Amino acid sequence: MSELPAGVERRTVAGEERLTTAGDPVYGEPTVDDRRVWDAGRSKLGAMLELGMDTHLQGGESVLYLGAASGTTVSHVADFAGPTYAVEFAPDPCATWST
Repeated sequence: MSELPAGVERRTVAGEERLTTAGDPVYGEPTVDDRRVWDAGRSKLGAMLELGMDTHLQGGESVLYLGAASGTTVSHVADFAGPTYAVEFAPDPCATWST
């Protein structure tokens, strides 16, 4: 199991161990002890960290995040990384699609 990047911590929230990052809430996520709860169910990177996979992120490094969509994951990355740049190429990444 890989170590979490510096700035990402596991905290107990409502009886469950969850990933957290330091920072102000961005999208209405819960907080605990001034830390934002990172919902691994809404983030592939969060899920990888939750499972202990090695992401090669250590914390503090510069990050270019491709495919930022609505910004949920990249907002947490910006909490623990150094300068963070996000790129989204979809014409309307926050659109709700219906069939």
